[in-house]
Amino acid sequence: CSERLFVILVNVTDNVDFHCQHSDNSLNVMLWYQQTDAGAMNLIGYSYVGSEAVYEKPFEHNFKITRKDTQTGALNINSVDVSNSGVYFCAGSTQ
Repeated sequence: CSERLFVILVNVTDNVDFHCQHSDNSLNVMLWYQQTDAGAMNLIGYSYVGSEAVYEKPFEHNFKITRKDTQTGALNINSVDVSNSGVYFCAGSTQ
């Protein structure tokens, strides 16, 4: 497992894409999290390959989770605003 940290500065209303990749074919679930500036860790949503992503209520509208395959996924934030500030994480799980 490797970790990467990127700093992305964007303007309000820009679109942002985060990409995630791992090398374990048994991790069929990809989860996305947002850690706010206040330190709260929020689940954005998760996805299985070949299925629609499931989102938590606060992230249903401007967020899109996609999966290319078991090992690769992405999170897109459409038209960011200040409330989207934070650190974003992806995680893989078997269930």
